[in-house]
Amino acid sequence: MKKIKSSCDVNDKENVSNEYVIVEEQKKKTKKRKKVEEKEFDTTETSECEKEVCLICKENIKIKAALPCECIFCHYCINKHLKRGRFCPGCYSNGITHLDIKVNKKKFRTVQKITKKTEGNLKKVLKEHKIDVSGSKSMLRWRYDQLVCYLETQAYKERPIVNEKVAYKITKKELSIYDRKKKTGEEKEVQQKIKELIQKARKNIKPDEMNK
Repeated sequence: MKKIKSSCDVNDKENVSNEYVIVEEQKKKTKKRKKVEEKEFDTTETSECEKEVCLICKENIKIKAALPCECIFCHYCINKHLKRGRFCPGCYSNGITHLDIKVNKKKFRTVQKITKKTEGNLKKVLKEHKIDVSGSKSMLRWRYDQLVCYLETQAYKERPIVNEKVAYKITKKELSIYDRKKKTGEEKEVQQKIKELIQKARKNIKPDEMNK
C-alpha cells in the first residue's frame, strides 16, 4: 500500500509541475504579445506624428531624407539647408555634408507599372496622374509610356514634379507632335497641288513651245 501511495504522490507532483510549466509559458506568451502590440502602437504614433513631418518646413514629407543622426527632413529642405551650414538643424550635430544624406528613393517612383496594358488599366493610371484619357488605345499607351519615362528621369532630382506638371509636359509634347504631323501633311498637300498644277500647265503647252 505504501508503494502504491508513493507512486500516486509522484504522479500528482508531476501533473502539478506540468500544469505549472504550461501556465508559466502562457504567461510569457501573453507578455510577449502585449510588448509587440505596444511596440506596434508606438511605431505608428511616431511615424504619423514625427517621422512624416519635416523639421525645417513643418509640412508632410514627400521625399524622405535621413541624416546619420537619424533626424528626418524633406530632401529639398535639407539640401537647401546644407548649402548654408554643415550641421543638422534638428539636433545640431556638426560636420554633416550632402554625402551623408540617405534618401528614400521608393517615394519617387509613384507610377503604377502595368503588366497588361488594357484600355481600362491605362485609363486608371492616367486618371491618377491627371492625364487626358480621350483618344485611341495607341494614344493611351503612348501617354502611359511617356509618364513612366518622365517620372523615372525625374527620380533623382531634388524636388519631385507634381501630377499637374507631368500632365502638362505630356500634353505639350503630344500637341507639338500633332502640329508637326499636321504641318507635314499640309506640306504634302501643297506639294501635291503644285505637281498637279505643273502637270496641267504642261498639258496646255504645245510641244513646239516646250522646245523653245
